[in-house]
Amino acid sequence: MNWLYPQARQAFQDKQKERRAEPLLAHAPEIDEADVPEADEEPEPPKAPAPTRTPPAKPDFVTAAFGVKSPIAPAKPQQPEKPKVDVSGVAVGSAVAHAKFGIGKVIELNRGYVTVRFEQGVKRFIFPDAFESGFLKAQ
Repeated sequence: MNWLYPQARQAFQDKQKERRAEPLLAHAPEIDEADVPEADEEPEPPKAPAPTRTPPAKPDFVTAAFGVKSPIAPAKPQQPEKPKVDVSGVAVGSAVAHAKFGIGKVIELNRGYVTVRFEQGVKRFIFPDAFESGFLKAQ
């Protein structure tokens, strides 16, 4: 180190030498002999400290403890099944009702779709899901 004041450097070095020369136990508090147990006395076992918090719950999978998403998919709650709607009466030419578009006529029914002509235009819906979800109702 580059010291600006040689006297300060010398004083610092002298203080360091004094600290090294002092015995380590010179500053230790004195022990009262009444507190020290006799050789034939058994010392009291140390008291366990009271737990301050509850341990965390055991994770269900090892990776959860490390913050990694578990590879096991959680069980999905079963959703109640939608009531089945009788769509056997739906055919080309039958009338259906829609909440927004009103009454329409089925013009095509194939490949899982139903095509309906309303006054506002032609619309295509998934068949039979549109009836089961309540978008369309057979008339």
